[in-house]
Amino acid sequence: MNTTLNQTLSLEIQRQTGGVNPGGAPLEQTITLINHSKTEPLSVTLLLIANDQRSKPLEAWYQLSERMPLVLLPEQTKKVSLFLDVPAQFEAGLYSYDIVLQSDRSGANTLRRPQQLQVLPPVEHIDYQDEPSFSLEPPTHSERPYQLQPGTPFAVKVQIKNHSHQVDRFFLTCPELEPGWFTLNYPETNLDEPGLLTRTDGLQLNPGDMGEMLLLLHPPETAPAGYYSSTLRLKSQNRNDLVLLNILYFQILVNESLEIALTPPTRTIPSPQERFHLSVVNGGNVVREVAIAAADPADLFTYAIAPDAVALLPGEIAEIAIDPSPKRGWRRSWRGIPQEVAFTVTLLDLQREDDWVEPLPTTTGTVLWQSRSPWLRWLLGLLVGLLVLGGAMGLAYWLLKELVVKPSEEPRIQDFSSTQAAYPVGDGNPIRLNWSLQNPEQADRVEITYFAETGDRLHNQAFAQGDLAQSETCTLSTHRPHAVVRLLRQLYGREAEQNQLTCLGVSLRPSAEAIALSPGHYQVQLDLFRAESDSAERSARWPWRSQPEQSQQPTQAVESQRLDALHILPAAPPEIVSFAAQAQAYRWNPAGASNSGQADPYPAAPIRLNWSIQNPETVTTLELSYDQTTYSGQVVSNPISYSLRDGQPQGRNDICRLEGNQLTCNAVPVPTDAPGNVTLTLTLITSDNQRITQTLEPIEVRPPLPQILAFTVNQQDVQTVPQHFFELDPDQEPVTLSLAWAIANPEWMQVELLPAPGQLPGDRTSLTHTLAPLAGVLSFTLQVTNAMGEQVSRSVMIETTVLTPEPQPIVVVEPAAPESEPEPEHKPPLSAPNPILLAPPPPGQVQPELSEEEQLPEVR
Repeated sequence: MNTTLNQTLSLEIQRQTGGVNPGGAPLEQTITLINHSKTEPLSVTLLLIANDQRSKPLEAWYQLSERMPLVLLPEQTKKVSLFLDVPAQFEAGLYSYDIVLQSDRSGANTLRRPQQLQVLPPVEHIDYQDEPSFSLEPPTHSERPYQLQPGTPFAVKVQIKNHSHQVDRFFLTCPELEPGWFTLNYPETNLDEPGLLTRTDGLQLNPGDMGEMLLLLHPPETAPAGYYSSTLRLKSQNRNDLVLLNILYFQILVNESLEIALTPPTRTIPSPQERFHLSVVNGGNVVREVAIAAADPADLFTYAIAPDAVALLPGEIAEIAIDPSPKRGWRRSWRGIPQEVAFTVTLLDLQREDDWVEPLPTTTGTVLWQSRSPWLRWLLGLLVGLLVLGGAMGLAYWLLKELVVKPSEEPRIQDFSSTQAAYPVGDGNPIRLNWSLQNPEQADRVEITYFAETGDRLHNQAFAQGDLAQSETCTLSTHRPHAVVRLLRQLYGREAEQNQLTCLGVSLRPSAEAIALSPGHYQVQLDLFRAESDSAERSARWPWRSQPEQSQQPTQAVESQRLDALHILPAAPPEIVSFAAQAQAYRWNPAGASNSGQADPYPAAPIRLNWSIQNPETVTTLELSYDQTTYSGQVVSNPISYSLRDGQPQGRNDICRLEGNQLTCNAVPVPTDAPGNVTLTLTLITSDNQRITQTLEPIEVRPPLPQILAFTVNQQDVQTVPQHFFELDPDQEPVTLSLAWAIANPEWMQVELLPAPGQLPGDRTSLTHTLAPLAGVLSFTLQVTNAMGEQVSRSVMIETTVLTPEPQPIVVVEPAAPESEPEPEHKPPLSAPNPILLAPPPPGQVQPELSEEEQLPEVR
């Protein structure tokens, strides 16, 4: 059954009238959403879901006038239009779908409203048929639902008229109502035999007739209160595809009935059975959350209730146990008559619903509190007599002990003074104090507190009595009190003489919380505290006396004394005792560079400084500034500041130490960004803005050492292969050497390849060289030099030989004979008076190239 979402959300749909023509105007349906909650907004989503495969296209044809999800404010009503656009080619007929409303509220149900869409055939194919009609009496509306009292039936008349030309039987169904919530009564039907009547499960009507059936709605008495709406479906026996719909709206009113019963009404305490049982019955139709409380007017008892709060569904019963126990046992009667204590059990509403008007029920019970036993009265009288006798005896003992003996055992300050009236500031711990304590074994500690001239507390430090007794500055001796006091102490088992602790020249121990005292006037107070064991003993003996809290040390001093005239003289001005670098020259290496095992007499940067400062107490800032002139002429300035507190640089405890009034810092790093000459200045800035400076002689930061990372010939390292051999053939292609090298920090180096081409650009890392077909030895040297003239080099030897070709025949060229002369009969041998001999060049020489005039003719 779909009613509302947890009685907070309702859905109302405008009924359709007639059908829709394919390809015509869209069908519009108005849907009204109502949020009945008074405080909670809801986020809802409205959907159209087809009921069968034939109606599936409707899911793609509908549109909503509002974007989903939609937020409904408390008590807001929102109207949403649903448009169905049916295309022209859609088949005529009756299509079923549901309008579904979902909410994001946890535990909420989903509302579904079955709907039907009648698609009309084209006008020329319309087959007019008369459809039945039905109505409800009384009619209901979503805004005016029928008010239904819980447990009261509601009769609805369903009137049906058969407009067709055939006898038809009609059936009414209520799919959204629980079967036990309603009863359908169809009218009796005459059988063929006269005088016989029978009940059927349908209403049969002749053409044009009208009939009625009775729908009796009878929800159970515990049905949840709220708004309900149920769809009534009327089906025809002759037309299975025809389903007529109507909606019945009703509201089940709230029933707040709660009943409670207490069993048994009376209990006796103390007894084996002291528990009361409370039954809480929710006879209404809403969930009730109540808390249970019990109290009596005299507030004599406490009532343990388990559980002390329950949540009851409609019709649910909760069993609650109530155990009374006396709150003030001393008020129990001494007489033999039991005391009757009446108490009231009340219910407290935890839901705080303003609309509920019925008061919560209450019930009462009685506790019979039995009187005490008679023998207790006699025992109490005996105890009172003994206490009076013992009290008189104890009073005399207590008076003597408290007034005479115990005061003599209290720790006392006999003397408190300083070694001198004025002290120089910064001279270690300048203040020295003297004091003398009586009965030091009863003391826990003494505290020294310093106050400014204005009375503000500056610093305090505690000295344990045990530490003082073992200190070299304190001595333990004996003290003789008055003769009467000595006699009473002996009567009470005490020693006649008392101990005395005298401390001379005590100074404050170093502490992280200690503060430096600036020049001025101060006050010092000595507080003496009693030992904790003594305080615990006093608390155990006399519990009514106020004692310090157990979780803290005793905060009340037994005795205090103050010195009002202490002077701190101004400190001596600070002084730079020494300021020097650990070396006068350093080697600068870029990040990640190394000397690859080369011996270097200069330490690597950064520059390391040592300094010593006398009387640094008034120094607030230590400033280290340096001016660097690089080899390119650029001047770089970069000051470094250190804040000082109590004469110690903050965060530099690893390299600086303060011993007495002298601050010493060793190996303080000073970063450098490039090689050059660095001038360092140390400046002390005091609290009164005075500046004390000292400057060092310029320190040289040398450029990186020249380093050849690699030098290869034809991809072979020259350190591995320092000499190469080549056999040259003049008839073959010339041999080309590939020289490559890698230099560390090339931007700081001068690179040369000797004998040629000489100096190379820093970014040049390779070149090629073609060997001439000559025999001999050739040397290549890679030389790297930095700005300081430091130099490294690597060399490689190239030895070449030339293949000797076979001797070529001598070619003789003779001059041509004149044409006019006849040939002699006998030809002389081939010869020439001046032949030109072409022979290969000797080894080691290159045949010179001939000019165009000197080219020889080709010999055939």
